[in-house]
This record gives sequence, structure tokens and C-alpha cells, in this order.
Amino acid sequence: EMTDSEVRLIGVTSATPSAGKSFVSLNMAAALSKITDRKVLLCDFDLRRGSILDALDTSVPHDVSEYLRGDLPDWRAAVARIAQSDLYILPCIKRMRKSGELLTSQRFETLMADLRALPSEVTVICDLPPAFASDDAVLTAAHLDGYVLVVEYGRNTAKQVREAMAMLSPSPCVGTILNRYRGGFFDAYGYGYGDPYGIKNYGAAGSDK
Repeated sequence: EMTDSEVRLIGVTSATPSAGKSFVSLNMAAALSKITDRKVLLCDFDLRRGSILDALDTSVPHDVSEYLRGDLPDWRAAVARIAQSDLYILPCIKRMRKSGELLTSQRFETLMADLRALPSEVTVICDLPPAFASDDAVLTAAHLDGYVLVVEYGRNTAKQVREAMAMLSPSPCVGTILNRYRGGFFDAYGYGYGDPYGIKNYGAAGSDK
């Protein structure tokens, strides 16, 4: 088993869309930045449906998609500090249909290596896509120390949870969160319920650029 000091790059995902994982990611990062003496960097790696920035009262000139596409030399230029807190974000503004190509690129490998090389007092939390939506969560989780699985109360089944964990293996699940979140900002997340896992329209409005 890994110790707390060995878990520095943590993903947050869910089995299905609309489970409130981005809501959980943001609140987890904000809480850690307040109750610990650590800096927290929240990375929005849901490249098809990035939404972290929309929930915050801030604006940024750049985002992680620009770096991954090669339009931004240094990903650090896309990092924004929230107010005067110890919470920082690496947002995703553009919505990318061809996200898998970016997540298997050398630039993403470099980004993940740079994140792991950050000082030990920095905790990195990565908001990942839902496991069933695409291969993106699996591709990203392979670079992390572990992930937290958000389970939506009353909707996700035990079978879905088992299947999601099997998909993400061998990346370790370091915890689960039963989310009773209902309503509010992330209702606009854009996922549909027309198919069993709610992924029929995932990324349909994205950009190829």
C-alpha cells in the first residue's frame, strides 16, 4: 500500500456522466488548500467537457489545450491562482473531440512528468472524464498515483462501479465518494441520458482544433 506522501497526483472520475465529479474535484481541491499547508493544483483533464473554470469567478488567457496542441510553449502560462488562496487551476477552455490524440502525445507525457517533479508541498488533483465516456480517463489515470471514484447516489449501480474500476486497473482506487449532489451549476454539464451510461452525445459539441 502507498503512504499519503506517495499519493501526490490524484485523479477524480466517475463511472458515468452527471455524477457530479467536477463538483467533487473542485470542492476537494478547495478544501485541501484551506485545511492543509499545501498548495493544490487542480488540473482539468476532461478535454471534451472541461467545466472547472466555469464554476469559478475568474478568467484566464490560456488553457491546457493550447499547450497540448503546441500553441503554448509552457503549460505553466495557463495556470491561474484563485484569489490569494493556495488553490491553483490548470483549466481547459476548448472542448476537444480528438482528445485521445492529445493524451497520448509527447507534450502530455512532458506535462505529467513536470507535474510529478513539482515540489513535495504541492498536491495535484486531476478532474478526469467519466470512465465509460471514452478512453481518456484510462489514458490519464495511468500517469497518476491513484484515483477517487465518485458514485452518484441512487443512480450508479454496483456493476457500473466494478466495471469502471476494472477499466482503470491497474491504477489504484484510493477512495470512493458517494455524492448526493442534485441540481445547480453542473446540470449544464451537457451529458445526455439517452443510452445506458449517458454518453451518446459526449463531446459532440467539441472542437477539433
